[in-house]
Amino acid sequence: MTKNEHFSALQWLKNCGLIYPSYKIRKIEIPLKAYKIENQFKLFFLDIGLLGAKLNLSGKYFLTDELLFNQFKGIFIENLIAQELIANEFKDLCYWTSGNTAELDFLIEFDSEIFPVEVKTSKSKVKKSLKVYESKLHPEKMIRISLNNLKEDGKLINIPIYAISTIKKVLSY
Repeated sequence: MTKNEHFSALQWLKNCGLIYPSYKIRKIEIPLKAYKIENQFKLFFLDIGLLGAKLNLSGKYFLTDELLFNQFKGIFIENLIAQELIANEFKDLCYWTSGNTAELDFLIEFDSEIFPVEVKTSKSKVKKSLKVYESKLHPEKMIRISLNNLKEDGKLINIPIYAISTIKKVLSY
């Protein structure tokens, strides 16, 4: 396939709502989509069932958390968070990198502010990427989505994975 054919196929899948692109951002300013890099993106599936099918995972991976979440947890949780952000009307998914130092999974705009979002698949309190982002851009609030309980600790708001659908309510406080 040529470059144009790839772009056309991806655009068709996006228009049908089967995939969600998340674009790398070159500048952290509102509106974020004005600063997206068109040829640098990650793709997320409509749902994690399609992701599992695309990876040819058998049903046994979904019956035991040891297999699924030891090998593929990052892929599935990040895809789940992308789905939930889209469902909560964060339509333009974006991410940020600082060279090879750090990568934030998502940047979201809400109430004329930009919130960095780091997704963790465990109860780990390590937030390296958020720290790098904070040192460079000094946000008022930062979000970590993890297995930890809902908690605000200074600038950091931790939202449990199971409660991601409440993100707008959490940010409204």
